[in-house]
Amino acid sequence: MTEGLEPNEDKPAVGLVTFTDDRPNIFSREHEIGLERKHKELRGFLEGEGFQVVDAMERLRGSASVDWFGVHSPAEVRAVADCLRQGHAECLLIVSHFWTPPGYAIELVKRLDLPTCLYAERMLSSIICIGAGLQQVVPNRHALTHERLVERDRWRLPHWVRGVTAVEKLKYDSAMLFGSTYCLKMEHLEDDHARLKRMLIGDLLIEEQSIFVARGQRILREEPQRIASFKRWLVENGTRICYDGQRVTEHVLDVHIA
Repeated sequence: MTEGLEPNEDKPAVGLVTFTDDRPNIFSREHEIGLERKHKELRGFLEGEGFQVVDAMERLRGSASVDWFGVHSPAEVRAVADCLRQGHAECLLIVSHFWTPPGYAIELVKRLDLPTCLYAERMLSSIICIGAGLQQVVPNRHALTHERLVERDRWRLPHWVRGVTAVEKLKYDSAMLFGSTYCLKMEHLEDDHARLKRMLIGDLLIEEQSIFVARGQRILREEPQRIASFKRWLVENGTRICYDGQRVTEHVLDVHIA
């Protein structure tokens, strides 16, 4: 996702960041070029899977880096966090193919509070240390529940992105319970609504059964052609309706269709 591009609500937005070692004495331009190549390859993979990539490195380095490519300072962590917020990233993919100071990655997770995945070629000490730090510091719940993936398991990455972004969207949406509450209003069988709203869903809406009965009766009375049309569609598409004259009569079926 380049600068100025509007977020696409139909595509999950993945925030993509690559970190590198911050020690000047072991800086290698060849190494940074390799990180840039792998970063762009991963971005292409994500876009090929239908995701919108909020590429923090493109904003930070431009189309091609000059010396350093990966994030390697507290100031760059702050800049990357601002970039991903502006790009409306819905999840965070932290790439660390080489040693990365864990504090930088932990600070980014703390600032963004997004579903987080740590990604590397192999399960290196860098990924292990970042993950351990997240679980020890626990700046937010996403730090505690972060995912870790290596390149050979890249096929799992699209599933993770779709799953976590769907759950994040659900937190701001509402669920409609049709036909009264679940568990017959027995509180000892129901989940804690406040906890559900805090962890999973924006709001729970309940429509009592009487609302649907009244609407069905109105359709039966005023729009019988809609019911007849639906029954005809069922038959034309291979449905065989068996009436028994008692529990399944034409009137009973019409009521259920309405």
